Amino acid sequence: MSNEENIDMFQNFFQHISAVHEDAQTRVTALFSQIRQEALAIFNQNVLKAIDKKPINSQQADKSPAKTPETCQPKRKEEAKKLKRKQKQHKQEPPTIKIDDTDSPEEAIDENEPPVSQKIYECLTKTPQSKKYFAKKTGAKVSTENVPIKRKRDNSILEEFEVKYIAPIKRKVAELIKAGVSSKVIAKLYNISPICVEAIGNWKNCRAASSNSKIKMRDQIMKLHSEGQGVKEIAKTLNIWQNIVRDYLGEIPINSLSRNNHVKKILIDKIKAGVAESQLSNLTGISIKNLSAWRSKPQAEWVDEDTIQSDGETGREEIREALYCHLIGNDGNVSITNKKEKISRWLSLISDDNQHLK
Repeated sequence: MSNEENIDMFQNFFQHISAVHEDAQTRVTALFSQIRQEALAIFNQNVLKAIDKKPINSQQADKSPAKTPETCQPKRKEEAKKLKRKQKQHKQEPPTIKIDDTDSPEEAIDENEPPVSQKIYECLTKTPQSKKYFAKKTGAKVSTENVPIKRKRDNSILEEFEVKYIAPIKRKVAELIKAGVSSKVIAKLYNISPICVEAIGNWKNCRAASSNSKIKMRDQIMKLHSEGQGVKEIAKTLNIWQNIVRDYLGEIPINSLSRNNHVKKILIDKIKAGVAESQLSNLTGISIKNLSAWRSKPQAEWVDEDTIQSDGETGREEIREALYCHLIGNDGNVSITNKKEKISRWLSLISDDNQHLK
């Protein structure tokens, strides 16, 4: 065989091999595709049978939500609805009080009852402690059952309570409001709610005095007092109560005592003279720790008393502080009330040269 014949034979052989390979590859690919489709079909059937649904690829697939067991779901819903109804009814029922009066029949509260008295009554009988206090003061039998409030129509407990106990509280609350005390402090003081404070003292129409207004008020009172006006005249001029004027005139600036070296020196002298630090602390409001610290310092650190007294710019606050400390006796038993009265009286006698301090 010649070379050309050999080459043709080998070319025909390779062409046959390539054709067989392509045919085999095509058949294998088709076989694997068929196997894959059959496997997916079997898998889908098994899965869908397990969850009791139609095939995913079906155009008539059921779009409705899955059904829950009918044995437990309706019962749970009904129980939840009943629980919500009970909670709503419990919230809507206000806490009430029952007053047992066996002497005469009980009737519901008249709609024409003054709202302020009703609010005060409800607030003062809201807690168990206030119920006991109310029962002790009025003699009524108060129970803890949640039933509507009832009372007698004639000579009612509300009216008697208003005259005997609410009227004094109203006056005291009004005084505290004018003095600048907050509603929360007043409510805590009398063990009532801030709503009662508003009802008693008409808090919305009263403006609590701020720190700046208190300082201005004090300066005005001290200025009028230095001009020779009395308590009644100052109260009439400034349109305030006489008790407030007296409080400001007898006010002792405890917070500024520790900033005055002259006061420190007087206090140390009192301690060295035998006055106990605890007594001075109770009288001045200065802590025992500060008094002990002042006493441990050398005497040379304190300002000379004569230097402060000869200073023409000494303010009235320093004078009052010095007077306050001078009035503390060696026994430490001088009452604060007496000291306030003496300071108020002495302030009207102080001259520009401060001779009364010597």
